[in-house]
Amino acid sequence: MIRITRDELKSSANDNLIAAANQVTQDIENFCVYTWLAPLKLIKKALDSKYMEATEKLSLLTEEMKGVTDIAAVQVSIQGTSSPILVTQDNFSERLKRISLSPEKILELKPEQIEELRKTGDIFAGDLTYLAQLDTWLITVILRLDDTTFHGSATLSARISLDRLLRHIRSSPFTETAMISLIDSGGCSLFERAAPTPERGRLFETVRGLLAANIRTMGTGVNVLPSGERILGAYAFPNSLKVGVIVEIKESDAYLAVTKMEWNLILYVLFGVAIAFAGAIAVSVWLTKPLRRLTQAAYKISQGDFSAAADMKVRRSGDEVGKLSTTFVEMGEALKESYKALGEYSRTLEQRVGERTEELKSSLVTIQETQEKMMESLRYAKMIQMSLLTNQEKLKERLPESFFLWMPREIVGGDIIFTDFFEDGFIAAVIDCTGHGVPGAFMTLIASSGLNRIVRDEKCHDPGEILRRLNFIVKTSLHQDSNTALSDDGMDAVICFISQPNGSPRRTLTAAGARLSLICIHNEEVTVIKGDRQSIGYKKSRMDFAFTNQTLRVENGMIFYMATDGFPDQIGGESGRRMGNRKFIELLKETGRKPFGEQKDILLHAFEAYMGEHERQDDVTVVGFGIND
Repeated sequence: MIRITRDELKSSANDNLIAAANQVTQDIENFCVYTWLAPLKLIKKALDSKYMEATEKLSLLTEEMKGVTDIAAVQVSIQGTSSPILVTQDNFSERLKRISLSPEKILELKPEQIEELRKTGDIFAGDLTYLAQLDTWLITVILRLDDTTFHGSATLSARISLDRLLRHIRSSPFTETAMISLIDSGGCSLFERAAPTPERGRLFETVRGLLAANIRTMGTGVNVLPSGERILGAYAFPNSLKVGVIVEIKESDAYLAVTKMEWNLILYVLFGVAIAFAGAIAVSVWLTKPLRRLTQAAYKISQGDFSAAADMKVRRSGDEVGKLSTTFVEMGEALKESYKALGEYSRTLEQRVGERTEELKSSLVTIQETQEKMMESLRYAKMIQMSLLTNQEKLKERLPESFFLWMPREIVGGDIIFTDFFEDGFIAAVIDCTGHGVPGAFMTLIASSGLNRIVRDEKCHDPGEILRRLNFIVKTSLHQDSNTALSDDGMDAVICFISQPNGSPRRTLTAAGARLSLICIHNEEVTVIKGDRQSIGYKKSRMDFAFTNQTLRVENGMIFYMATDGFPDQIGGESGRRMGNRKFIELLKETGRKPFGEQKDILLHAFEAYMGEHERQDDVTVVGFGIND
């Protein structure tokens, strides 16, 4: 019975610990979004403005720094300039100067640091640093600025003090009964300034492993100290900051109510037995019989027969034996009531567990049915999307030396391949739409419909003009030509037209790209026909942008490749970094020496080998074809 109560309390304790860890995680998220990112996004918006002069932006930046508390410094870095613009917070700078430290040397970020950190996306938050001289933790936040405003790659970075966040967590009501710890991926505790001691290392090692694997989850665990004391713990991870939150409590504190119940029961039994033995030694032989009855009754009670106390007859109420018998009867009745209460609690608990189990089973069935319906819908959507792609068998009939590799990251994806053949040549195109999964698949429908309308209905074979018209279709379809547009989506593309006029042996290739390139390999030499630095769609793109056509003469033995950025942007290898365009082109050059029938499998195996245990980053599409008479 007590075991059931203990298990219930353990479940309740774990629920409370997870709730506490989630609350601390939410506090960290609130600080990141509202206290740090909100003012930085306002500063970014001002810096991106094309209607403010540089002096006005600098003045605004300086004024904003006077009103912030946690931001120690902001820095604007523009690629190609000799030095960044660094504005520091006055109070933090004074603290550094008082201990003879240069604010610029401590707070400035080097270009190589920014370049490494910004690879994760448009917004980066991480790079925890401990300043021992100030007993302060700093975090780095980097936002990408508008390239068109600064005529090149530019970033807004900030060094943020975590002092106020840590004080807030220390003042949490959970700290009255529990221990709260924050650790980074290196295993250092933001409260203890050092790696956890071995006796606390088990739960800490679990959290470190999850941080290293970039897994955001929650869970509970038990840690046993060398002294034998057991510690209950729970952990969770905020999305914005790469730290783990651990909340711990001693098991003895969590089970205090049950422990008291056990000791009370033991003391009751020991008390009765002690009185029985003391009476047998202290009184004469004439007391033996009633004491024997007391002993037998105590044994029955210990076996769960509480009626033994009620059956006791108190014949002598005036002496010690009578008083002992009376007390024993009362104790038996009290134990009987306690046992009934525990039995009722057990039955109620079993009923609640059964009801919750049935509810969970019902919810699980509903979730499984819903998930299956969603998967059926996605599988059907994939079938629809694949019907929009070029048929590989039909492509080989018209272009024997060719292949294409189409691997969406999810069931459906945001990449699409388009081909069409005419009497005087053929068109091939690769489109990379915003996002992947279902959102990307919706964008491919717009792209496919637009290309069919331009190429097949309007008979347009000029790559640059096709991109210009497709840009118009995307922007008008998504209402990006108005101020009320909700969507800021678009796509990158590369299109080529191989022409061969009837009766003429001379063939030419005309290509145009929107941030994607065409790669040509001939006689071991690689030529990259780069696309314009302009995407299709998006709110900020120009409606009337004229995409550039580039033409070259086609010779026998030439091999051409078109690909989205999913292949070169994949993270993997021994360094855990993206493959990059240089390695990708070298791989294509080596693959081009093989027959086209083998090239698809070679590229697929190379991609999987480089990715290893890392997660797929994006949809992957590669199209290759060769020209031979």
